[in-house]
Amino acid sequence: MDKLAFLDSVARIAVFVSLLLALFLLTVKTENKLANRLFACFIIFTAIDISGLLDYEFPKEYIDLEIFRSSFCLLEMPMIYLYVLAVCYSDFKLKWKHLLYAIPFFIMNLFSYVVFI
Repeated sequence: MDKLAFLDSVARIAVFVSLLLALFLLTVKTENKLANRLFACFIIFTAIDISGLLDYEFPKEYIDLEIFRSSFCLLEMPMIYLYVLAVCYSDFKLKWKHLLYAIPFFIMNLFSYVVFI
């Protein structure tokens, strides 16, 4: 088994297990639903990021979709930060100001839209 096939297999397993854990977190009955949802979003964004390791040839005419997929890494750290806040503070609520953490994601996607379209 060559290294690329091994990496592809590991990536497929990691994405599957991540999505399965996220599904569990979204459906489990618990008191701290916000923390579970934030952590599930983090895991989903990480799974999307890891899916870039899969061995596939992305069509050149859809390179903007590949850039969109790769930009999800910019949402991972804000999600884990919000998750930690939700776990540490029992009265934590999401507010509009928390959308500021997503600015790099939107800037990168807007830039790729302008450049590739």
